[in-house]
Amino acid sequence: VALSWTKITKILKDVLVSASVKSNFIKQAFEGEYPKLLRLYLDAWSKLRLSAVQVNTTGLVMDESLEIKDPFLQEELSEELRGSLEQFEHAYLARSLSRLFDPVNLMFSGGGVPSRDEVTGIFTTLSSEINIGSVEPRLFKAVLKNVSKTIKLFCVKCEQAAKGDA
Repeated sequence: VALSWTKITKILKDVLVSASVKSNFIKQAFEGEYPKLLRLYLDAWSKLRLSAVQVNTTGLVMDESLEIKDPFLQEELSEELRGSLEQFEHAYLARSLSRLFDPVNLMFSGGGVPSRDEVTGIFTTLSSEINIGSVEPRLFKAVLKNVSKTIKLFCVKCEQAAKGDA
């Protein structure tokens, strides 16, 4: 089971990478809509786990010396399956960071004090990124790191603006 699963996930990764290389549209869809793609993976994973429990693959050991690793025992998405999404996750997180940094940098580009609406806009963007990233704990943690970086950037820019006004 484990060997077959490893081969299946490798084929899946190769197909996804190949499709994204051949089509810019597919690449943008996988990267831009990564949380939706991840949600589809999570739904498929939960169905695979449920099927494995119903079939009870752990009780099929015929030879005690043979060790059979069941990839569907863990609750979280398997590392092999997650690996097939890795490049899209990295691209999504880079775009997420850009979406978060851009309004902060733009707000302070004029040299003046940011308006209340600009500050509110930043926190609306932060909230939106957090909500989108809440699809899965690992993605959520990565998005929270981006949010943390954005808040740090905002604080640094505020300090620089305060020093400039003084």
